[in-house]
Amino acid sequence: ATNYSQLKLDMRTSDLSETPTIKVQPYISGSGDITTALNIMKSIFSTNGINLDVEDTETLESKYSQVSYNFNNSITSEMVSKGDEDKVNLFFINDYTDAAYLGNAPGIPGSQRLKGSHNGVLINLKAHEYDNGSGLNNQLLGETAGHEMGHFLGLFHPSESAGTLFDPIADTPQCPLSQNSNNDSKLTAEECGQQYGADNLMFWDSWENGNQDNLTEGQVYVLKRALIAK
Repeated sequence: ATNYSQLKLDMRTSDLSETPTIKVQPYISGSGDITTALNIMKSIFSTNGINLDVEDTETLESKYSQVSYNFNNSITSEMVSKGDEDKVNLFFINDYTDAAYLGNAPGIPGSQRLKGSHNGVLINLKAHEYDNGSGLNNQLLGETAGHEMGHFLGLFHPSESAGTLFDPIADTPQCPLSQNSNNDSKLTAEECGQQYGADNLMFWDSWENGNQDNLTEGQVYVLKRALIAK
């Protein structure tokens, strides 16, 4: 941490739960029905032993429908600061003004139990629309929301796109550089496949050939120890 005048240290004092509950507050400033996607996200975590208490979605004013991916941007900061300190705050925006991401988190982890501009994640609705205009890809949208929430709670990508950097969790699958069949600069989910972790919720790239709904025991170990898990 550099260039900060204050540092807050927050520590867990409560006991760990075998089946912890994490509160989630969705917000929407774009257009679309996210109910199905939220249920998919909830099911992914439930299957892996984490209960999500998802609150009713709150609608934000249209000024937040397109925002910067940068959490230090004044409008983005203003929006994210509306989130509750004891929840994972999911902000479903219509689009980014300066990026084409599916979504992004403010850090790994985010500022749990501290209200402010880094207390939530962004999910881009436009990036989840089918090309034929038939609506939202709810499976992908649910996976993206869960993926960004995973970052907020402390999870990294098991493998980064170059195939040379991996997370510190022992049981997550690694996709090595040798899988880069077209010798470009990025390992895709299709190149890695299930054997090398493309089905993991935290894989860096979306996977057209299957669902990304798997978490390892090591990843669940981290989630259960998140500050806001009870």
